[in-house]
Amino acid sequence: TTLRVAVPRLVLGLGCRKDIPANLVQSAVHDLLAQQGLEPLALAALATVDEKLQEPALLALAGSLRIPLRGFAASDLALCPTPNPSAAAGRRFDQPPFSVCEAAALLGASQIFPAVAPRLLVPKTAVQGQLTMSIALAAA
Repeated sequence: TTLRVAVPRLVLGLGCRKDIPANLVQSAVHDLLAQQGLEPLALAALATVDEKLQEPALLALAGSLRIPLRGFAASDLALCPTPNPSAAAGRRFDQPPFSVCEAAALLGASQIFPAVAPRLLVPKTAVQGQLTMSIALAAA
């Protein structure tokens, strides 16, 4: 038997297509966490671009995990340096290239835990061309 302690210090950043199926998002997040050996209870929040705050699949995920879904302006996300910027995201939001999921994860972690500099634990992971996910860790 193994005892696992889950301290909520992770923020999952998400980027997605409009009207993405909720079951795709749920299974992709579950798979990512399992592949990385991370506990779902270690998630403190979900984060995305403001435009996606009413996306049903993201709201369903936040509800099932019982954590908040936080949003950020595209202009703020574009100012956050990320390892995998996307020219398509930049064009979509009339910004320079940026990664919605990576920037949202980092900004979400820095907002929730302002005393700790977050780091990207899991870089951008794409799922079926419909979803991108990234995980930031806020820990001393």
